[in-house]
Amino acid sequence: MPSKKKHIEQYKKNKSLANSKYMKQTQFKDWRIVIIFYAAMHYLDSSYADVNNHPKTHKKRKEFLDMTPQYDEIIDEYDNLEMLSRKSRYDCIQILDNEVTDALINLTSIEKFVSKLSN
Repeated sequence: MPSKKKHIEQYKKNKSLANSKYMKQTQFKDWRIVIIFYAAMHYLDSSYADVNNHPKTHKKRKEFLDMTPQYDEIIDEYDNLEMLSRKSRYDCIQILDNEVTDALINLTSIEKFVSKLSN
């Protein structure tokens, strides 16, 4: 399974793409949401990769996060990103500008939380 370093590299690539000029100007807000979600997911995964926890599915990851009290602080943000990403991918909903803004705010909260864990 990926190391902490690999998860952080993937997070950085996803975040860079999500914040790229193209993605900011594109009509594909649905894909921007998906990329933001995966950036958050990889950054969270980096926080427990070194303790040999490698959830192989979204369901297993969610179970781990729900059962681990230290992640209570950001579980709502993660859930919001996952829900919006799923709606975007599977329900073909139109993503609004304010939803992209909210997704970026959720990502920032997760980034601050994971950074705090690393210190």
